[in-house]
Amino acid sequence: MGQVTDRVNFLVSNFTFFSGVTVVSLQGGEVARYATGSVAADQRGGVTGRLREYFSDRLFDKRPFVFQPFDVDRTDTSTLTISLAGGPRATMVLHSWGDTTFGFPVQDQGEVFFGSGDPVGPVPGRAGFLIAVGPPTHVGVTDPGAPEAGGS
Repeated sequence: MGQVTDRVNFLVSNFTFFSGVTVVSLQGGEVARYATGSVAADQRGGVTGRLREYFSDRLFDKRPFVFQPFDVDRTDTSTLTISLAGGPRATMVLHSWGDTTFGFPVQDQGEVFFGSGDPVGPVPGRAGFLIAVGPPTHVGVTDPGAPEAGGS
């Protein structure tokens, strides 16, 4: 097993810990997105957490000078679940897209999980995903990766 699988297994067996998590994806070579938050053990033998998600096709528009991707005022809230039963698999729920749910198998490469699946929305091709799970932190320590209240 790799380091990230070991971290997920630790979280599953120690309900008083959570880990920061970052998900990065590229959809069809057109749309990049990233999400940050945290995951903790769930009742199904995996880890689950809420993420704040940013998109490259949502431009920060402060005319006349600034147009940049990943507008911080136009984020989404999603839920990530990682299950190890039957082989590592990630499932994401995009809450602002009517709870659109998609999943994909992932492989443990030591520091990250990686996988690919169908893209979300009208983007052609496949989507590639990297999921980094940080070191476990004991509950009671402020979670710097948690989505801010009121995120969409």
